[in-house]
Amino acid sequence: MYYWIINFLKLCWRLISWLFWLSWGLFGLGVMLWYALRWWPGDRFLPVRLVNYFMPWLLVGLLPGLTLAGLARRKWVALALATPALIIGLTFAPLFCRARPRFWRLISRLRL
Repeated sequence: MYYWIINFLKLCWRLISWLFWLSWGLFGLGVMLWYALRWWPGDRFLPVRLVNYFMPWLLVGLLPGLTLAGLARRKWVALALATPALIIGLTFAPLFCRARPRFWRLISRLRL
C-alpha cells in the first residue's frame, strides 16, 4: 500500500546524494579553473578578481571534501578535490616551511 512512498523516498535520497557529490566535484573543478585563470589573465578578469577575495575561505572546504570523498570511495570527486589541494599546497608550502635548497629547487622546476 505504501510501497510507492518508500520508492519515492529512495529516489529522493539517491537524487540528493547524487547532487551532493556533483556539487563537490564541480567545486574541485571550479577551483582548478580559478587557479588557471588566476595565472593567465590574472586580476584583469573581473570574475577572477571577485573570487580572489573569498577564495581563502573557499579553500578551507577542500580538505573536508577530500576526506568525505575518500571515506565514501568517490574516486573522481577525490581526484577533483586533491588536484587543486596539492597544487596550492606546493605553491604555498615554502611560506610555512624552512627554506631548504633542495625543496626550493624542486618547486622552481615545477614552475607553479
